[in-house]
Formats: sequence, structure tokens, C-alpha cells
Amino acid sequence: MEKFYEENCLYEQHFIKDEGVTVKELVDQAIAKLGENIAIRRFSRFKVGEMDGAASSAGATDEPDAPDAPAVPSA
Repeated sequence: MEKFYEENCLYEQHFIKDEGVTVKELVDQAIAKLGENIAIRRFSRFKVGEMDGAASSAGATDEPDAPDAPAVPSA
């Protein structure tokens, strides 16, 4: 169960720039340093091998005759 939380919960994930620190620990360190309350309101999750909406709208689709329409990011 602990591995599931490490992979799927933002606060339990390891910080990308320092694998020894979780996101929660990083936020707690920033709160202690700044003396202000910090809340993560928004974030984007990227997965290796997936394209974001910008790349999709630039014509990087599997369909060769796809009409020019705005890309809708997948959830």
C-alpha cells in the first residue's frame, strides 16, 4: 500500500531534483524557512512517453489527415 501512495499521491512522491526528499518534506522545509503557509493549488503530471497538449496541437498525431482542431489534454 505504501508503494501505491508513493507513486500516486503528490505529497508522497519523491522530488525530481532530490530523490531523497518527498514533496511534502520540501513544502515543510519551505514553510519553516519562509515562515508562511504554503499550499499547492495546481500541478501538472507528466509521464515519460506521453505527449502534452502543445505537442499534439503542433501536428504530432497518429492520424495523418487529422483536421486542425485545438488539442484537448487527456486526463
